[in-house]
Amino acid sequence: MYMSQNSIQKRRDIIACIIGNVLEWYEFSLFALLSPVIASLFFPSKNPVTSLLSALSTTVEN
Repeated sequence: MYMSQNSIQKRRDIIACIIGNVLEWYEFSLFALLSPVIASLFFPSKNPVTSLLSALSTTVEN
């Protein structure tokens, strides 16, 4: 079956969006799981909640 250039481009765009979305969610979940470790290593404090909040606040983007 012959597919037009337009439908091939649409399929590529959809696949690229899906791959990008999966990678973004993987990165987000990995950071969420490792944030207590990152907090204790990079933001040492007497209060672990303060360290965790400091680590999580670095993920905010403009």
